Amino acid sequence: MIIAADILKNYNIGFRIAASIFLKLKSENIITQKKVRELVYDGYEDTIIKFAPLFKKGLPFKNGRFSWLYGKNATDDGLFTVFTGVDDQSQTNMINNLNGQDKLNFWKGDSCNMINGTSIEVGPPLPKNPESYTFYQTIFCRSLTFDYTGDETHFGIPAKRFKPPKDIFANGSDNSANSCFDLVEGRPSGVLDVRPCQFDAPVLLSFPHFHMADPSYRKKVHGLNPNDKDHGSHLDVEPVTGVSVDIQVRFQLNLQMSRVRVVLRLSNIEDDDDPLIDVKEEHKENLSKKVIVPNYDSSGSYEKSLSYFILRKSILFSERLCWIRLTTDLDYD
Repeated sequence: MIIAADILKNYNIGFRIAASIFLKLKSENIITQKKVRELVYDGYEDTIIKFAPLFKKGLPFKNGRFSWLYGKNATDDGLFTVFTGVDDQSQTNMINNLNGQDKLNFWKGDSCNMINGTSIEVGPPLPKNPESYTFYQTIFCRSLTFDYTGDETHFGIPAKRFKPPKDIFANGSDNSANSCFDLVEGRPSGVLDVRPCQFDAPVLLSFPHFHMADPSYRKKVHGLNPNDKDHGSHLDVEPVTGVSVDIQVRFQLNLQMSRVRVVLRLSNIEDDDDPLIDVKEEHKENLSKKVIVPNYDSSGSYEKSLSYFILRKSILFSERLCWIRLTTDLDYD
């Protein structure tokens, strides 16, 4: 219904009156009750979606069925072409292009359309003092850069932790680097409007409970209590191999509610940004039975008597199963 409202507001009053009568006859309402699986993946029959392609071409829904991740179950994020790192280890698994394209076409500026970084699961070995880690995320339709925040340990394996900076989804006024992501001037910081890459649907992405977003987003929603422990994201990377040993990316899907005059069921709603669902994509595998860990001396360096270790790790992230076997030679004089 909300997507229909977004489409209808661009039509003349006569068309909106006809649409209002049609929606009433079909008993279409703003609120509906469905199973979680229907809402997320399988979809459910929807009259509006059945007729929407007549007015808006290119919608991904088939047979009049709608779900938020329709057609995404058991699929990948596309064909990534990456560097092997054979000639330059610092380029290991860095993305060269996505589906044959070396840049996106969603955003207003070249810098925002760049496909930077890795695909998050594996990257190049880290420098001794890393400042940040950049990776591309299809759901956000952009690359994201997390800042280094400290060291972690997983079953004796040292890792570098990276977390999103507070201004990662800031508007162009608060973070000039994000100005080419701004679709609506003056929108408060803390959300990303993904309309350009989601078939022009009125969808905003944020962190759950509008974590690190402008407080104005939480004023009209009861029960929100944003905190970093429950709603933050992080990435832990083993620095020698570049393998991500702990991935937690959380985000929230929000709808831009729009009033449409004349259409009865849509004429009394307030223009607002309402949370719909929040998603936690994570991988943190028990490495205790899969890793031969080199010993450390008191200074934190590898003991010279140990020449190598083998890291075997399975990664399940964004519904992609990748088996990665890495052998790293630690050669010391």
